Amino acid sequence: MRHWISSPRPKRFRNRPSPTAFALVTLPSGIAQGFLTITLPFIARRAGLSVAAISSIVAIGLMPLVLDFAWSPLMDLTLTYRRWCAIGTCWCAGMLVLLSCIPLRPTTAGLATSGAFALIIGTSFILIAVNGLIAYGVPEELKGKAAGGFQVGNTGGIGLGGGIAVWLAAHFSTPMMPGVVLALMSLSCLAPLCMVPDATHSMSGGVVQRMLGIGRELWDLVRQPRGALVAAMFLTPIGAGAANNLWSAVAEEWHVSANTVALVTGAAGACVAAAGCAIGGWWADRMDRRVVYLAGGGILALVGTVLAITPRTPLLFTTGTLSYTMTVGICNAAFSALLLGTIGRGAAASKCAIIGAMGNVPISYMTAFDGWVHDRSSSAVMLITEAAISVVLIVVIAVVLRRVQALRIDSPGTAASVAGQSASATSLHDN
Repeated sequence: MRHWISSPRPKRFRNRPSPTAFALVTLPSGIAQGFLTITLPFIARRAGLSVAAISSIVAIGLMPLVLDFAWSPLMDLTLTYRRWCAIGTCWCAGMLVLLSCIPLRPTTAGLATSGAFALIIGTSFILIAVNGLIAYGVPEELKGKAAGGFQVGNTGGIGLGGGIAVWLAAHFSTPMMPGVVLALMSLSCLAPLCMVPDATHSMSGGVVQRMLGIGRELWDLVRQPRGALVAAMFLTPIGAGAANNLWSAVAEEWHVSANTVALVTGAAGACVAAAGCAIGGWWADRMDRRVVYLAGGGILALVGTVLAITPRTPLLFTTGTLSYTMTVGICNAAFSALLLGTIGRGAAASKCAIIGAMGNVPISYMTAFDGWVHDRSSSAVMLITEAAISVVLIVVIAVVLRRVQALRIDSPGTAASVAGQSASATSLHDN
């Protein structure tokens, strides 16, 4: 998700940052999202809120990941990506504490929704900043692994943070306990920032001129067939994994205990999500990333269907949701690798936010849609409907890609071509 105007200039480090470094600095974003999508639904369901009401809170809370294009130019024009990452981490830590102070009940749903929205604004700062650091500091042929590390922190952090907070909420009566613990975990991730080379922006040129430069970069991307096609793919629910946001709300249908929910959506979920991200990143460096993205979505649809038609037992809930979570990790890594390979380097934060936000739109609308379907039917219908929509869209996009073989959006074999485009990105300073 990167776009330029004036090209940031990465500081020179003897060693390139490892995927582990990107995973650690991205972890606070995942922790915050885990609190919203796992812990809050668990607490809210116990407080008597309906699944539809919970899904609405989650869907609206995730909207900053769609709207972050509105403030992404600030990250191309001011400070450095590493400083923006630190700001986002501190923002998330503070909002976790504040949100945990809100007593969840039907009468406070509006306040909780506002707090959730504010929390995810901080995660958008982190995600855009880390994407910028990858865009500028990682060679094209290694961006798949870097994207995998990025998603290990983001997706794995969702399970880790959400699961820990669910366990704390189930075993301690102090309402602030989950938020405070997660806030401290988030702040500890400020230290690994020194492992990642920063990128500073050239400040020459007026604000208007620089904004026009960002606009030109965006237009150059979307007017090209490859950019338009990737954007269209990201707007579909392929690989979105929206059901992951509702497991803790529907877990009672499988007769599982709070400890099992905490384990599956927490520590175990974080581990399998991280494994999926690593697999997806490795896979994306070895095949056409469009194919990896669609294949991951197909596997996810299959896993969801199997979970829908099998008996409602704790064992099948555990194995099914963990398989679903691992596949979501593969899809997320493929998404990030395809995104980073498509945008180039110019105005990276703005491009990353705008094109990447398109990929977050399906998560919001499918979360709300899944909750709506569940309350009017069942979790089985919810999962089958989600899978059917994805399969239809995968077939349609595969046919389109087959007919436009000249569009080489992003694959390891075209790295030189993409790198050449990145190098040709015009800086404001040169203008």
